[in-house]
Amino acid sequence: MEKEYINTIYVIAGMWLLRIIYFFLATAIDDYKLFGGMPFKEIIKDLKASPAKFFRDYILFPFRD
Repeated sequence: MEKEYINTIYVIAGMWLLRIIYFFLATAIDDYKLFGGMPFKEIIKDLKASPAKFFRDYILFPFRD
């Protein structure tokens, strides 16, 4: 019984953590021109199309031209 409550707390905390990360990422993209100032929908589209390419281009080498 106690384990179910702990798992529920973990799920709720995880959801809030994702919301906070999403908010700060969206703010950084808009305000600080992170990822070259691309619209957030374009970044998500790139991530869905090829996660490996997204990781290479945006995470490992973000300033490579």
